[in-house]
Amino acid sequence: LPYKLEGAVNLESGLIASELNDISVKNKEAGYDMTYLPKIMRVENTPLLSLDLDFVFSNPLVIQNSLVELYLKGRGKVIGDLENIRPVGQIDIEAIKSKFMFKGNDFVISKGIVKFEDNQRSGQINPSLMIVGQSTVGQHSVTVEVKGDTQNPIAELRSQPALNQEDILSLLMIGI
Repeated sequence: LPYKLEGAVNLESGLIASELNDISVKNKEAGYDMTYLPKIMRVENTPLLSLDLDFVFSNPLVIQNSLVELYLKGRGKVIGDLENIRPVGQIDIEAIKSKFMFKGNDFVISKGIVKFEDNQRSGQINPSLMIVGQSTVGQHSVTVEVKGDTQNPIAELRSQPALNQEDILSLLMIGI
């Protein structure tokens, strides 16, 4: 690769206040300007930049939109190139302060862990999840536990007083 960016990034603070549909990914077909590369390096589909960055969130990175309010801390690495970025590490979702919304109910997160492993072979970013949130819906305390990975998450629902999964879904969807 022509250039390598390596080092450490310490995020002191950050706020991402966007709806999910406001975030877009750059068109890979657009490429980049190779004018300033040495002639020997001007090969199509050659990555311009290799990454090897350690990162730490000293203070929470806050993500806020109509679905979530998350306070994230963590550490890890970002490796790969601009066409194949691979995060490795763990992001912790701060309990109590963080929440997600579903059908008008705020679920306060009591546990949240997102783990990124180097999936160089698959070429996909597919972190594993362990997120637990609670909300009060009517007379019920409802717990949602999401685990697995982002491509195949498994959601388990529990309530107090106890209801079966279908009744909990009904309670969340229509309030009864």
